Amino acid sequence: MEQPSLSQTCAEYFQRHQNNYASLATPTLADAETFAFGVDGMLNALFCAGRAKAQPKGAIALVAVGGYGRKTLALRADLDIAILTDAPDDPAVRELLDVLLYPLWDAKIPVSHSVHGVEEMLALAHEDLRVATTLMDLRFVAGDRELVTALQKKARRAVLGGQLPRFIRALSKECEARHRRYGSSLFLLEPEVKNGKGGLRDADVIQWVSQARWNARSEKEMIRVSVIPPAEVSELREAKDFLWRVRFHLHRRAKRQQDRLTFSDQEDVAEDLGFEDREMLAVEQFMGEYYRAARTIAQACSRMLDRATPPKRRGDKTLRALGNGISVFSNPKPQLTFTKSAALRGDPALAFRLYAESAARMLPLYPFARDTLLQRLDERPFRESLRDSPAALDIFRQLLTRRGTLLRQSSSDARNSGFALPPDFGGEAELAPTSIYGGRTLAEELHDVGLLGAMLPPFDSLTGRVYHDVFHFYTADIHALFALRWLLMLPEDRSGPGTALAAHLYASTAHRYPMVLAVLLHALAKYDDSEHGAESAALAKPALEELGLSKADVAHTCWLIEKQGHYYHWATRRDHTDPAVVQELAGDVRSTDRLRELHLVSSAILAATNPGALTPWKARLMESLYATLSAELEGRYEDRTGRASDIRGLALALLPPDAKRGAAFVHNAPERLLLSNPPEAIARFARFVEEANGETNVDLKEALDTELYELRIFAADRPGLLADITAALAALHVEVADAQIYTLDNFAIDVFLIQKTATGHSIHPRGTLSPARREAITNSVLAAVNGEVSREALMRKVHHHSSSGWARRKRPHVETEIRIDNRSSMRFTIIDVFNRDATGVLHCIAEAIRECGASIALAKVNTEGERVADIFYVTRDGKKIENPALLEHLRETIANSLASLSSDR
Repeated sequence: MEQPSLSQTCAEYFQRHQNNYASLATPTLADAETFAFGVDGMLNALFCAGRAKAQPKGAIALVAVGGYGRKTLALRADLDIAILTDAPDDPAVRELLDVLLYPLWDAKIPVSHSVHGVEEMLALAHEDLRVATTLMDLRFVAGDRELVTALQKKARRAVLGGQLPRFIRALSKECEARHRRYGSSLFLLEPEVKNGKGGLRDADVIQWVSQARWNARSEKEMIRVSVIPPAEVSELREAKDFLWRVRFHLHRRAKRQQDRLTFSDQEDVAEDLGFEDREMLAVEQFMGEYYRAARTIAQACSRMLDRATPPKRRGDKTLRALGNGISVFSNPKPQLTFTKSAALRGDPALAFRLYAESAARMLPLYPFARDTLLQRLDERPFRESLRDSPAALDIFRQLLTRRGTLLRQSSSDARNSGFALPPDFGGEAELAPTSIYGGRTLAEELHDVGLLGAMLPPFDSLTGRVYHDVFHFYTADIHALFALRWLLMLPEDRSGPGTALAAHLYASTAHRYPMVLAVLLHALAKYDDSEHGAESAALAKPALEELGLSKADVAHTCWLIEKQGHYYHWATRRDHTDPAVVQELAGDVRSTDRLRELHLVSSAILAATNPGALTPWKARLMESLYATLSAELEGRYEDRTGRASDIRGLALALLPPDAKRGAAFVHNAPERLLLSNPPEAIARFARFVEEANGETNVDLKEALDTELYELRIFAADRPGLLADITAALAALHVEVADAQIYTLDNFAIDVFLIQKTATGHSIHPRGTLSPARREAITNSVLAAVNGEVSREALMRKVHHHSSSGWARRKRPHVETEIRIDNRSSMRFTIIDVFNRDATGVLHCIAEAIRECGASIALAKVNTEGERVADIFYVTRDGKKIENPALLEHLRETIANSLASLSSDR
């Protein structure tokens, strides 16, 4: 019987251990260690065989490095090994390597290797951070153990002993660069489990720092030398174990090394880890757990880097008392601390006084003081004593409403570290300083240490909660904190959409505490996209009462929480030029003070949903709603044409004197068009109508105040016009971000904001459409409007493209929902359609409405991440559709059309 080859034996041996590892349902880091030790046996045997054959000179050893060296070998990770020798130029070393590596390569076992002389490696470690951390990770596998032990001792003395500050600075810089490279935030929709912020690499940094600063290699040693409190070590271990299991399941499903947690992976891994749909989706529960674990690791990494920065000299320590239980500790830089940490138990307000001093003096907290506070906040009696302290409640209110952001100060300067970093980490000029505060609001820092949750217990339920809808980019707690940042930064930052009016309103608001609390607690009950405001308000009410707010302030804050989502819907989905609608909404708001704060809260929450959520168009709609309701509440709405007349006059002033058709368009433009656009945009429409000279005209140009493109269409109105236009756009796979569609007497003017197509057609830098692409869009739309091509032929292109194998990456599921409202408008039937965004959705809806014999007078197209929220104001034979059977037929026709589109994909 033929004996198996060495490579076959290695393959079978490795596969057996890997399969055993992969078969585990709930693997732990201990299982990773078992896998690593199993691989050790194979490499030991190969190394011994190679050494016996090659007989190299001097001492030589095989060591494991990287994750393999740390005994955390991932399921599909490379085997990182190194040969250490005191005779690196010996030809026999090359021969030993051949014996060691060729069987592994033939067996297709992933392995990376290097060869180093001991002195060479020490020299490299002085200058190269990766080599320095490699020295800290290396683990003896085979050969001369004394060589490895001696190298580790020399490394500690030579590399870390005299250069510890430089090493800590280099690690800090590496963290910053790596975080930027992988997305900066740990709250990304599709996070990187290994290298992202709060990922497993940050856990490695904690271990390196602990080893370099205190020679503590294990968690037990960290506790023994008081590097980390026991409770924090336990929390860190649980977080690291969880991320490790996530990475394990990613590797097992992909059957390769994959560390990015994509949307499709999230649903699969949630199932693998045993999460089940309950009140929240299984995937939302899983991702909430992921973000909590990543946050634990990220915070521990930041704190460890702060703690490890050594003082300059023992004699430089100074402690100067400031009074009220607070002192300044100066070594090497001034930082605030408790004069006596034990005083916290009897004086809980001291915790907030420390942060008040930090903000007033622009000084960060001493890490020891922060650690002490974290330990106290783990004690339930202390948290309760905070809420029972009138002084704590008062300072808490002042801190939450403090204007602006905190000090940007780096506690471990990453500049001029002295260690060379790989070129793929990016240049120094791109790196932002890291710190405890990092330019954030005080509320964000209070959340990190747990003080925010201690004072507002319901807020803790938001920590790590995710909305699996793509429109929300951040976890619920971070979303609320970013919304508060937007609000508090209005006096300093008026650069974004909607901030000019918002800053004016903010300056006019003296009592801001209810607004701040409403922003923080607005999403307590938001587990899906249903109406959640009233339930969130009910959940918030007990916490508001415990804060000592007056009954009036509690009621007002609850009202803001309940109505903030409604305000956005009123602005984007309702015709607020309709007097009946305006009267109804004004009756709900009741006063200009409530309106002002509702506008601010709603704008802040929308702006923080994702970086592009508050578009210039949405900001204008919300501002227009504010102006309309303000006029109604102040008794000025009976002259509601006043504001529209002002805009009309400003637009006319921008036209040349001979633009007669354009001027006529402005004079006859409906109020809803005037109030939804700035005068500059109205003037552009007018010039466009002038150029048309009564004929069909299609134009595509860069929009005024957005990076998108504006497609404008002027044409004689007819049944099916919108269906034809949208079919042409769908055939070219044009993505519509927003649209305004107006029917005026005997002609229509449609404005579409379009963006980069899903298939990635020629896009130049900064998102510019290529001339060929622009020409193709205008010609196709013009042909459709003129009836030169049928909508059926255009849609066949969409279906052919969908069946050709191209598809978007898997995204969270979006339910189709169709609402028909005959109450909100006296003149129109309103159809709200919510559906997954896809090529052809707008056409399907428009075509279904046409098939039912209805006409579209006004449409508002709104894209929210992967979901579209399209609103159509329709009539039939010039009237609202009152017949229940016709309304149900309309609903079914739209639903069937959208279902047909989905089945084609």
